[in-house]
Amino acid sequence: MRDVRSLFSELDGYSFKDAGHIATLVGQAGESWCSANALASAQEEQRKNYLAKLTLEYMAAGTASDKPGAPAKAMPMSQADLRAQADPRYQEYIANMVEFRKRANQTRVLFDMGKVYIDMQRTAMANKRQELNTIGLNT
Repeated sequence: MRDVRSLFSELDGYSFKDAGHIATLVGQAGESWCSANALASAQEEQRKNYLAKLTLEYMAAGTASDKPGAPAKAMPMSQADLRAQADPRYQEYIANMVEFRKRANQTRVLFDMGKVYIDMQRTAMANKRQELNTIGLNT
């Protein structure tokens, strides 16, 4: 994934005459953000479903009986939920979910900085026109 510094370096190589290309680069950054944000949101939305699936697994497995050879006892939901939350699979799911959100945030920063770059260029051009008007060169 590209970072803000590399985007600014690439954009600095263009003049404002290359506005179409600059807009394309910023648009691509925006599309990357949309995709990354959708993935992160999907992970966040599925978190409770995944936890419920693990909880049901623990409830179905039950707990060992006090009597040897006796069938397993049903596990209470509260205990199954705690075990599911402590399960390494759930911990990995959470870590992945956080990583997806981090990537989405990084791509959002890239997109926002691209918009800032365009605004800076627009301001610079307006200041240049104002300077030319002030000294009478822009008629």
